[in-house]
Amino acid sequence: MPLDDMRKNAPSEQEALIELKTVPLTEAKSKVLEYVRKHPGCWTSDIAVDLGIDIDVVLRALEELKNERKVE
Repeated sequence: MPLDDMRKNAPSEQEALIELKTVPLTEAKSKVLEYVRKHPGCWTSDIAVDLGIDIDVVLRALEELKNERKVE
C-alpha cells in the first residue's frame, strides 16, 4: 500500500485506540458490579471502555449478575 494511502487510513490524532483485555469472569463481575452501582443507567460499551475489559467478558458478567439479581 502506498504511503499516501496509509496516511489516509490512519487514525487521526483525535481518535484513540482502546486496548481491551480479557480478565477472569469472577474479577470482571466484581468490577462490573461496582461500575454499575457508581454509574446507574450506563451502557455496556461504557463499562467495557472505562474498565478496559473485553466486551464479551462484560456481557457475560452482566448476564450472570442479572441471573443473580444483582443488576437489572
